Amino acid sequence: MTRKSMTLLAALLIAATSTSANDVPQSTSQAYLEVVVLRPASGGDFEAARRVAVRQMEEEPGFIWWQRLEAEDGSKADVLAWVGAEAALAAADRVETAPEFAPYMAAIETVQYSGHFWAAADAKKLEFELSTAPFVELAIYSVPNPEPFLGGQKS
Repeated sequence: MTRKSMTLLAALLIAATSTSANDVPQSTSQAYLEVVVLRPASGGDFEAARRVAVRQMEEEPGFIWWQRLEAEDGSKADVLAWVGAEAALAAADRVETAPEFAPYMAAIETVQYSGHFWAAADAKKLEFELSTAPFVELAIYSVPNPEPFLGGQKS
């Protein structure tokens, strides 16, 4: 079923890198992205708690990868790729409720934004670009007809 409008992770504007097309991993899987923009709690070791959470998340069914972005104001954006919505939503529930994720949740002062999106990009290529780009801009907005942006993926 297609909705008339939806919110999209619409732009990953990635500054030019020194990599060539031959360096980009080849894959055919489209990513279902989870984007969480947060502010870490002061006085804690957010990065240590995040590293533990990443290792635990790697065991979740449907997990592809997790990239962290950081803003100049100290905000963080966690971008996770999943094989689909069911896996992403199940893992999100576990992060909020499972004891093993409690240290990570305690290291977060506030969640400023959280959303799930189909990416109009190959999962492995997107991971490569996010991990090698010197600058990434996330733009989130609504469009009346999302299908052209999703490469045929229905919402």
